Amino acid sequence: ERVHNISLCCINEEEEAVQNTSLLDQEPYACGNGTFTFAVVRQEVEAPLGVGLDCLGSRSLYVCSIPAGMDSPIQKANERAARDRQLRVGDFIVEVNGLGDNVPNMIAEIQARRELLMRVSRPLEFNITVDRRGGSLSCGITYDSKAGISLVIETVNPGAVESWNQENPDKQVLPGDRIVAVNGKAGTSGQLLDMITTADSIVDLRIARPSSLNERC
Repeated sequence: ERVHNISLCCINEEEEAVQNTSLLDQEPYACGNGTFTFAVVRQEVEAPLGVGLDCLGSRSLYVCSIPAGMDSPIQKANERAARDRQLRVGDFIVEVNGLGDNVPNMIAEIQARRELLMRVSRPLEFNITVDRRGGSLSCGITYDSKAGISLVIETVNPGAVESWNQENPDKQVLPGDRIVAVNGKAGTSGQLLDMITTADSIVDLRIARPSSLNERC
């Protein structure tokens, strides 16, 4: 299924309430080794953030691009942040202004607010090897055909990946996980799909999910 990228630069006609304190005044925090807060402030709600977000999946936003050479709110936020708390391609945004686990709510908050306090999770990645036996992965997959760099696993059906899960209970592939490389190669979503369909029966997949799923803060 081909799903086009959702724009996050929609104009909000309602005026934002004036805040007495800025998110920039709040002390950033980190949880474990891979989750931290990231404050972004823009002059107007309509101003683009300067980041490409893959909005597929149900619980988090996936950072698929951060254009260089732009004086954007994201670039300015990265300049303010410590190096280990800068937003990177491949990160997951798991919460926006206290709203998490619901992508439509996070998108609406981004579109409606000038100041955004994001909870960012670095990716937890691991490799799996599956034998398609001449068939498919037997997964329901969606992807952003315009700017995506991953494939979202929506369902795991009887077949190759389910067999892997049964044989490797400590490294199971779960709905919401993303395929970010095939046989050691990254690429666009379309390229990843092509690499899977043209590969031999045995395929190496690199899986990514938010590291926050394994943390308790």
